[in-house]
Amino acid sequence: MANQLETHNEPSVTSLVTGIIQDAQQLMKQQLTLFGHELRRDVDKTKEGVSKLAVGGVVLLVGALMLAIALALVLDVLVPALNWWGGFGIVGVVVVVIGAVLLVLARRDLGEIKNPVDETVTSLKENVEWTTRPK
Repeated sequence: MANQLETHNEPSVTSLVTGIIQDAQQLMKQQLTLFGHELRRDVDKTKEGVSKLAVGGVVLLVGALMLAIALALVLDVLVPALNWWGGFGIVGVVVVVIGAVLLVLARRDLGEIKNPVDETVTSLKENVEWTTRPK
């Protein structure tokens, strides 16, 4: 009689394996959901960053163009031997250097965006390996 009570309280191997499989499936579903949220978040961040970069670039371009024209004309007035084309040449070189630095900085910032696909694929591979070959 004691043996019958003990066997009824212990779960069967089938129910244990079924539970493990269900837990693994639930874990995969949760990881895919998390991946979707991370991907949406990263896409939103990227869209926001690119839109700010575009608007800022246009505004900066207009302002820099106006300042460059003014500075070139000021150089022509301050250094008459330079002529107007010399002032525009000097200002043009300075503006090109500043623009190049800004583009390098923007490229670096956009390059720091993480790719969630790699992490999720690695996690899913580990889960599949764990479920197919439990230790």
